[in-house]
Amino acid sequence: MKTFEKPTSSFIFTVLLGITPISLLLSPGLCSVLIILLAAYSIFTRLENNKRENLNRIVVLSLVFYLVLHVVSLSYSNHVDKGFSLIIRRLPLLIFPFIFFRKLDKINYHLLLEVFLYGVALISFFTFGNALYRIYLNDEPLGTLFRHYHRFFYVSLLPYEIHPTYIGLFLVIAMAIVLYFQSLKGNKILHVLLFLFFVLNIYLLSSQMTSFICLVLGFVFFLKWVWNRSNKRIFVGVFLSGTLSAAILYINRISVVNFLIDKLEINNSGNILHRTLHFIENGDITRRKNWISALNVIENNIFFGVGVGDGAYEMQKIWESGTWIHDTLLNAHNQYLE
Repeated sequence: MKTFEKPTSSFIFTVLLGITPISLLLSPGLCSVLIILLAAYSIFTRLENNKRENLNRIVVLSLVFYLVLHVVSLSYSNHVDKGFSLIIRRLPLLIFPFIFFRKLDKINYHLLLEVFLYGVALISFFTFGNALYRIYLNDEPLGTLFRHYHRFFYVSLLPYEIHPTYIGLFLVIAMAIVLYFQSLKGNKILHVLLFLFFVLNIYLLSSQMTSFICLVLGFVFFLKWVWNRSNKRIFVGVFLSGTLSAAILYINRISVVNFLIDKLEINNSGNILHRTLHFIENGDITRRKNWISALNVIENNIFFGVGVGDGAYEMQKIWESGTWIHDTLLNAHNQYLE
C-alpha cells in the first residue's frame, strides 16, 4: 500500500511560482499577495539556511532607490491619488526579484512549465466555454463566435478582463511550452489539441502582435520538426518553399486579406483580418502619436520628469481634443518612455 508523501518545500515553491503569473488573469490583488508570500519565503529560507550570507545589496539598494523616486515624485504630482495608485500597483514588481534569492537549483523547471501551461489552458477553456454559453443564451448560430466574438468582447468573457495583447502573451508562451513538450516523451495528441486550441483563442483575441508571434513560432518549430525527421535537402526545400510563400503573400497582402474578409463574411472591425488590413494601409498610427507625445513631455521635463500619475494627463495637453486617443487618456505604450 502506498503511503502519502508530504510535498517538499521545493514542490510547493515551484507550484506557487507557476501559479503566480496565472493568478494575474484572476485578480491582480491575488497575484500581488502571491509575489509577497514567495519573496518572504525565499528570503527567510535563505537566511535560515545560511545566516552569514547577505542578500545582494546592489539589487536591494537599486529597488529601494527606485521606490524612493516614486515617493518623492508624489510631492510634485498634480494627481496624487492616481500616483499613489500607480505606486501600489508597481510595488509587487519591485518585490518580485526577491523571489529568486532562493537557490534556483531547488526549482523543478519541468513542473513549473506544466503548472503554467495547464493554468493558461484552464483559463482559456473557461473563456471559450463562456463564449459558447453566451451564444446559447442569445440563441445565435455557432458561426457568430468566429465572425463577431473578437478582441475586447472576447476578453470581457475572461474571469478578469485585461488587454487582448496581454492574455495573448500568456497564450504564445503556453504554445512554446506545448511545442517544447511535443519534442519530449508524452501524450503528443493532447499537445497537438492544446496547440490548436491556443491558436483558436489567439484568433478570437485578434491581437496583431500575438498573431504574428504565433505564426513565427509555428513556422520555426515546424522547421525544427522537419530538420529532425528528414535530410538537409528536404529541409532546404521546405524552408525555401515557406519563404517563397510568405513573400508571395506579402506582395499580395491586401488582395489576400480582402478575399478572406469577403469569403468568411466578417463584418466586425475588431477581427484580426480587418485590423491587419488597417495596419497594412495606415500603419500603427496610435503608437506613433503616443510616442511623439511622450517625447514632447520628456523634452519639457528633462531633469525631474512629471509627478507620478501625471504622465497621461501631460500627454493629453498635446493630443488633439475629440480624438479617440484624447478621450481614452492613453499612456505612452512604451515602458522605457514611461
